[in-house]
Parts: sequence; C-alpha cells; structure tokens
Amino acid sequence: MDEKVIEEFRNDRAYEIFLTEEFDAKKYANIIIASQEINDSLHKLSTGINILDRELHSQVVAHHDDLLSQATSIEALEGVLKMMQSRIESLQITVDRIQKKVVDPYKMIASRTAQLRNLQIACDILRCVIRVLYLSRRLDGQLQGGLKELTNAAQSLNELDYLYNSMDLTEIQMIEQDKQKIEKARQSIENEAMMVLTDGMKSQNQTKVATGLQVFHNLQKLQIILQKVIEKSCSNLEACVRETLDVNTHIQSRSTGPGRAVMPTPGSTAAWRVSLWQAMEKLMGNIYETCVQMSVLEKVLFKKKDPVTHLCFIEELLKNGHPTVMEAFWKKVIFILTHELSKSTEENTFLKQTFESEYPKLLRFYNDLWTRLKPYSMAGEQTTVRLGSSEYDNSVFSVPLITPVIGKDDVFNFSEENELNPELALRDSLSTFENAYLTRSLSRLFDPINTFFPDTAKEPPKREELTNIEKTVANELNAASVDTRLSLAIAKNVSKTIRLYCAKCERLIITNSNAIQLTTAMTGAQTRNTTVVNSIYYLCTAVSKVIHSGNFAPQTIEAVEPAIQNALTMIKDAVEPLVKAMAKTMESMILKIHQEDFASEKTESQIAKSKCSPYIKDIQRFTDRIKGDYLARLDCIEIVDEMLNSLASRVLDLFIRHVSLIRPISDAGKLKIAADMAQIELAAGSICTKLSELGKSYRVLRCFRPLLFQTPEHILGNPALGENLPYFLVLNFLFSRAPSNLPSPHKASKWTEKAYSEWLDQHTDDAERLGLIKGTVDSYIQSVRTSDNKVLPPIIVVMQKILLKASSHRRGRFTTGILTSQMSLER
Repeated sequence: MDEKVIEEFRNDRAYEIFLTEEFDAKKYANIIIASQEINDSLHKLSTGINILDRELHSQVVAHHDDLLSQATSIEALEGVLKMMQSRIESLQITVDRIQKKVVDPYKMIASRTAQLRNLQIACDILRCVIRVLYLSRRLDGQLQGGLKELTNAAQSLNELDYLYNSMDLTEIQMIEQDKQKIEKARQSIENEAMMVLTDGMKSQNQTKVATGLQVFHNLQKLQIILQKVIEKSCSNLEACVRETLDVNTHIQSRSTGPGRAVMPTPGSTAAWRVSLWQAMEKLMGNIYETCVQMSVLEKVLFKKKDPVTHLCFIEELLKNGHPTVMEAFWKKVIFILTHELSKSTEENTFLKQTFESEYPKLLRFYNDLWTRLKPYSMAGEQTTVRLGSSEYDNSVFSVPLITPVIGKDDVFNFSEENELNPELALRDSLSTFENAYLTRSLSRLFDPINTFFPDTAKEPPKREELTNIEKTVANELNAASVDTRLSLAIAKNVSKTIRLYCAKCERLIITNSNAIQLTTAMTGAQTRNTTVVNSIYYLCTAVSKVIHSGNFAPQTIEAVEPAIQNALTMIKDAVEPLVKAMAKTMESMILKIHQEDFASEKTESQIAKSKCSPYIKDIQRFTDRIKGDYLARLDCIEIVDEMLNSLASRVLDLFIRHVSLIRPISDAGKLKIAADMAQIELAAGSICTKLSELGKSYRVLRCFRPLLFQTPEHILGNPALGENLPYFLVLNFLFSRAPSNLPSPHKASKWTEKAYSEWLDQHTDDAERLGLIKGTVDSYIQSVRTSDNKVLPPIIVVMQKILLKASSHRRGRFTTGILTSQMSLER
C-alpha cells in the first residue's frame, strides 16, 4: 500500500483507530451509537472503503504478473501437502503397532522394580533393626562394665545415633522400648563422663581427662562440652570474684539507708583490710587452680588422638576456627576481673581507695599468680600441630606460631602477630588502679617540694626537710619494687620530682654581679647560690644512694640517672660563672708579668732573695682565698675539682703564653722566669687535685722551662717540639732573641698582649696562628733583602726552619717551594 494512503489514515482521527492492534468492532459500534453521529460515521467509513478499494485495484494492476505466478505456486504446494499427509498417516500406524509391543513389558518391569525397591528398603530396615537390637543389648553389657567400658558405650551410642538418623525407624514397636532405654543410657553416660572429666581436671589425672574427652568425642559433643567446661569454670570464678569484692562478706557493716554506700564501721578498717587481702589471696589461688585444670585439659587435647582418624583432638577443635581452651578461658578471666573490679570499685569508694592506695600489694598477688603459672609451659614435652599456615604447640596458653617452639620455658607462646599478650592483659585489668596509684605517688613526691617552696621562698629547704624528700623517694621506690614495670613508672616520677626541685631551685639562683664578685667576702647572693647548689647536690646524692643501695632493676636506675645528671649539669651551670670570674681575675694577674723587669741583670743572691715575682704572690694569695672563702663551702667536691682542674689548666696555658711574649730576657730574667714557673706550678697544684691530671698543660710547662737556657739550635732539635711544645709557642719565645727591629707578631699587628691572647683563644687552628707569625717573619726578611746588609740573623734561619718543620708536620710532607727557600737561606 502506498505510504501516502497510510499516512493519511494515520493523521485522520476517524481512521486512526482502525490501525491499532487493539481495535474492537463492537466497542467501536457502541461508541458511534452513543455519540449519535451514525450518519457521519457511515459516510466516513464509506469514503475510507472507497479509498481502500481504489488503492487495492491499483496494487492488483501494478502487480498482476506476480499474483498469477503466486497462484500457480499455491497449486504445487497443495500437491506436496497431500503427499506429506499420506506419509504421516502411514507413520502413525507404525507407531501404534510398536506401542502395543512396548507398553505392556514396560508396565511389568516398573511393577517388578517397585517390588524390588520396597524389598530393599524392608531389608535395610530389618538390618537396621537387628543392628539396633544388637547394639542395645551390647550397650546394656557395656553400662555394667563401669569406667573401663565407658568409651565403648559412647561409641555404641554414636553408632545408634547414626542408625536412627540415617533411616526412619518410627512406628516400629519392637525398638520403641529400646529407644527409651538408649536415651536414659545416653544421659547416664554423659553424666558419668562429665564426672570423670571434672575429677581428672581437679586431680590433674590426665588418664581420666583423656577418658572423658574420648567419651564426648565418640558422642560428637567434644566442642560443646569444652565450651560448657570453660563457661562453668568462668562462672565459678566470677562468683568467687564477686564474693571477694563484696564488702559485706569481710566484716559486719553498719546499717545503711537506701542509696548509701556500704562502709566499714569506725575502728574496723584494719580488720576489714586484712579480711579483704586474705580473700584476694584466696581468689588468686582459685584462679591458679582453675588455670591448672584448664592446662591439664589442653595438654590432653594436644596428646589425645582419634583411634580411627589418628587426628589430635586439638586439630578438630582448631580447624573450625575455635580458639584453644586456655586462650578462650584466659580472655574470659581477664574480662571478669576487669569488669568486676570496675563495677565493685564504682559502687564502693572505700574498696576503690584501698586498691588504689595499696596497689603494690594488689599487684604482688597478680605477679605471684603469673609466676606460679609459668611452670605449666610443658617445657621438654611440647607437641606442635600444623593447621594450614599456622602452627600450635601444647603450652598452657597456646596460639598460632610462626615457627615451632620446642622446649621453650615460657608459659605463653604467642606470636608477634597475635594481639593478645596474656601477661599484659592480666596486668591491664589493673590499669585503673595503677594510674591512680601513680598519680597519688607523684602527688606524694611533689607535695613536700611545693610546701618547701612557697611563692615567696628565698632559701632552699634545710637538710631535715631534704631528708623528708629522700625518705619519700625511698618509700615510693621500695613500695614499687614488687614489680619491675611499676618500679620503672615510679622511677619516672622520681625523675620528675628531681626536675621539679631543680626548677624551684633555679628560680632562687642569683646571676647579677654580686654573685660573681671576688674582691670581698662572700655576698648574700653568693651565700644563697652556695646553699642552693648544696641543696641540689644533697638531693642528687641522696637519691643516687637510694637507687644504688636498693635491689632495683637496671632500667629503674637508668630512668632516674638522666634527671640526676641534669641536676649535676645545673650545678655546673650555677658554679661556672664564679669559676669564669676566677679565671678572668687570674688572667688579669698573669698579665702583670709584662710589667716585670726581665731584661736587667741581677746577682744570684738578689734572685734567690726575691724567690718569685709579685704577680705570682698575688696569684698564690688569690687561690688560697678563693679556696677557703668560696669553694670550700661547696659540697659538690667532684664537680668543683673537675672545674678547678680546668681552671688550673687555663692558668698554666695563659702563664706559658705570656712568658713566651716577654722580650727582651736577660740571664737573670731567665732565672726569675724559672722561679716564677716553679711557684705557678705550686699555685696550680693548690687548686687542682693532681698536677699530672692536667694533661698537656702541665707537660707544656715542664717542657718549656729548659727552653729558657737552650740555644736556638738546641731548641730546633728539641724532641718535644711539635708535641708537648706547640710550634707557635716556641716561635713566640724565639722573638725574645731576635733583633729589636723585628717586632713580635702582636706588636706588628698593633695589639696588646691581652688582645693577642684573646685572638689566640678565638683562633685555635695552628695554621692561623703560624700564618700570623710567618707573615711577621716574611715581612722582616723582605725588609732585610731590600737593605744594604742582606745577611739574615741566625735566629731568623732557625725560625724559618721551625716554620718549615711545622708545615711538614701539619701536611705530612715537605713542599718543594719551602725546600727551595730553605736552601737559599742556607747559602
């Protein structure tokens, strides 16, 4: 049909309904009649029919040849269909004939098959009944056999269960009576097996435990019974814990009204505490006994094997994802302890105060419990079981292991991947009381210090008050010595105490000029500082004595030592300004050496009469005064000696440095310097413990004295040169023998002796020091070469050689340029 005709019909609302697949002629007629537009509709339909007739006529005309061809094909198709119909009728006749030959034999075979199936079922039921009757009679005999036949009776019951579950034996009157008897026998066997298992656990008889487990294994109830045993043991422990923590069970309490806490009556507190700790000791004993029972049960599970499958009982327990007996039991024990302790202490503040104030005693019970559990690690007879990628051993508390542990003496064999640490879990059940105890302990340690140091305090505590702090520290450490971890925590509190005391004392230390003056007697500031330093030192000494005299763990001592060392460092920092002031004063006295006359000639009698220079006498008087007036009042002798040793070294270094700068020096001056050296040695010896402990400073003094009387050539060959006699020091001394027109290095730089000494302190590298000297010598050599007299004095040649030797010693090899320079100088 032409698309235009179809589109015309689709766009006309009167014809559109005829194009839908759901068109209903009756429904359309009813709609037309109801609308009372019959004539219009008929006219519209007639028009549409005419349009369709015209379109149909045009289509027939357009496809006339195709229609004739299709008509011829239809006649051929009718012939084919007739032939097929005749063949189908022939086939149906054949099928009916075959059916008659097959249906009757099939019905007969189906009937015989049903008879055979029913016979087989009947035979199976009869065999099952016969087996039930046999097992029932055998069970009667096994029940009379007592404990020896208990496992066999359980096996018989297991087989009877299998028979009843594998086949429907209801309404068989022959075995109904036996069925009731079997149920009674089952209850009897389970009760007897439970009694055997319980008795074996209590008496630690592994044979009885193995028998009980075998019975329940035969009954296919091993997992259920183990859960019941654990729950029953935990239930008994929970009741014991509640009874122990019940205040009413320890002593008669006064009548209380509703909502009032139960408290011990006045005067009965001591008796109540004794009763409580006795009950706690008994509770720990019950936990220990129950753990031992669980350990016996678990050991048997590791050892006992199914006689049929040869698998350990523990493998069947673990392969379903269940934890080991001891692990499950221990988790519940920890939960019970944590929950009941928290609940009881919340309900009774007196119980809470008792556990918090006497926490070390409570912790000792826990530690004793843990110590008693360790021997049950099955050391020496461990069995390792592998399930997949995990391994288990038969220690008391066993969890998956990464590697097998054979003969390990630890009661717990937990892998690092397992989150449960049994010892820490037991300890953590007391974490609330431990935190409270540590807080109270810190308060007990801090309270005396806060009392002794009010905001207006100007003096540190007296010795008697420090003794109280010492006793408090000793009491806290001794009370915590029952446990290493607690002792370590208390040691940290002691460290905080020492730091707090030092912080309080630090505010009392005066740092103004009055604290470091040395011209008059001790000022009030110096007296206070001395008292503060002695107070800190006394506390450090007392605490150190406590921790080293007691039987404390090394980690406890190590926790306190840093605080003590910090306190000693604070003492050094407090004393150091005074020592620096001493060093500065003595340096100013040593500088007076340049005011002495070492160039004039004196007779030996005059030199012997004078003994030493006035500045040396000033130093001696000063050292005697500071030791008697200042340092003798300090109790920290070791610290003072260490600082005085440094001071003595500094004095000797400065003395030799300034001696090397003296020029010119006559023979009498050399003797005078030698006498001064002897006296300065005595002065240094009076402020240090031992001169030999001063090290290089003292060796330089001893080696420098012979240089006064040696020729430059002997000085060049001195074996101490470069070792105990620094090159720069010897070169400075040789300037005293040089021509007057060769200035000393500091003079060439227009420095004073004091400024030069400060420069040497700031520039400790020998290369810099020698560079300054070399620059002065090179300038002199250059001036000689430009003058008429180009001959260098012998002393300059010696100084050049020493510079060369110093360079060689510093670099480890001679340089070509310096060798050339030396050869030209010699020529």
